[in-house]
Amino acid sequence: MPMRRSRIDATADRHTGVPASSAAALVALGGLGVGMIVPAMYLARRYPLAPHANELTDLGKLSGYTHASFWRFVVILLVWFICYTAGILVARRCEQRAAFAVTLVAAAVAGLLLVTMYPVNATDMAMYAARSRLFTTYHVDPIAVTPDTFSSDPWMRLVSPEWSGHTSPYGPLWTLIAAPITWLAGDNLLRALLGFKLLAFNCYLATGWLIAKAFAARQDARPASAALVYLWNPLVLWEAIGNGHNDAVVALLLVAAMAAWLRGRHLWVIPALVAAVLLKYVAVILLPLALVAVVTEARKNGTLRRVLAGSTIVSVGIVVVALAPFYDLAAIRESVQSQGAFFATSPASVAIHWLQSRVAEQTVLRAVQAIGLAAVGATMLVWLRRIIALPARLPLAAFEVIFVFLLLATTNFRGWYLIWLVALAAMAASNWAVARSVAWSAGAMAAYPLLIWIWGWRGYTFTRVELIVVALMFLPPLTVSAAQVATWLWNQRNTAGSVRLSPTIPDDTAN
Repeated sequence: MPMRRSRIDATADRHTGVPASSAAALVALGGLGVGMIVPAMYLARRYPLAPHANELTDLGKLSGYTHASFWRFVVILLVWFICYTAGILVARRCEQRAAFAVTLVAAAVAGLLLVTMYPVNATDMAMYAARSRLFTTYHVDPIAVTPDTFSSDPWMRLVSPEWSGHTSPYGPLWTLIAAPITWLAGDNLLRALLGFKLLAFNCYLATGWLIAKAFAARQDARPASAALVYLWNPLVLWEAIGNGHNDAVVALLLVAAMAAWLRGRHLWVIPALVAAVLLKYVAVILLPLALVAVVTEARKNGTLRRVLAGSTIVSVGIVVVALAPFYDLAAIRESVQSQGAFFATSPASVAIHWLQSRVAEQTVLRAVQAIGLAAVGATMLVWLRRIIALPARLPLAAFEVIFVFLLLATTNFRGWYLIWLVALAAMAASNWAVARSVAWSAGAMAAYPLLIWIWGWRGYTFTRVELIVVALMFLPPLTVSAAQVATWLWNQRNTAGSVRLSPTIPDDTAN
């Protein structure tokens, strides 16, 4: 009987064209997808948006700082990351079109549930709404005017005291993107918050679709697995949709640029990155990499003039549209400069707090910033050389530069910045890049139980909490990076006659 059954199974497999192992993997992937949805369902029911839309609260207050809520949150994180990491591995063994359908459905259901969750870990959405209301209701530039200028407006009271006296740190394009949401919401704050949530949700799904589309035509590529790296990442779900951060829009633009590159539509690479810069200025560090890759490839193909002319025209058009409502370059320059004055929960911040008792704070801040920028500059030079030699490395180069920037040059680190990094890891086609992004995501999420519950229970000082949080967040990616370097050195030692690589963190792509 067992022999007969195996023949029947084999016959069925020949008729369907689907290997039994692939079908079993697809079923397993579906089960893991359910595992991604269940925590989102709990969070949406436990911390609903509608009853709390008009108040400024957080996860700790809503949960009462109880031990039970602490352990539930820890279990949620464990379930999410187990299903996520297992999903990355299982999706590689599946038929990719079916696997992408399962991945997308699970992501869409989990994401829709989180749209209804209150943004429990950040006040950013309330500030998005308040600043956009400055534009749509009072017709002033949020990059030049602070929320406390209109303190009598009921929405402005939801801007935290830390930020009410500061202008918008976002680029002018964000003002235009946010404007329709607050204009349609009128005086209904809940409607505005749902609008920002739905914007993040749609950008999140579009990013996953673009990742899969970019890899679909490549031989030996796994588009479903690549999309899952982004769509099922617990930090992306939590921060992009649950907390509604506009980094989901930035991630979409960065992936659009890399997808245009991978699909040979080089004219659109620079414009997509220019749009990202006009939303969050930090994306400017990717422009030199993209420009060198596009010029090198276009020159090789004999399309340099056409590509450069088209890219310039489209980019200038985006800049003109973004600046049209308020052409105020001085306000933009001041906004960019003021962001360097903030520092918290980063290695740079720990160094500043440790040294400020010995050296003047501004001196330490400038020194730390200089070291961070030097590290980013050195990384960029290395990858520019590699791109000139092989332009196909652009997505991996973008990941590496952002990785070093977030690691060493960001003085005011927030977990949601990793949304960009995860998206670029998915595009980089590198197992090590994915491993580093997963490890960093897990570390960043692991910091929340400490910041929300344990800090209050133990009565720690901020200095001690910051030290523990930075260790939780930054040691995992550093450990994976060390393992990557050690593996490369071991392979170099044991591979006779191997080609000497340039002195940088190596990748595992087939370049």
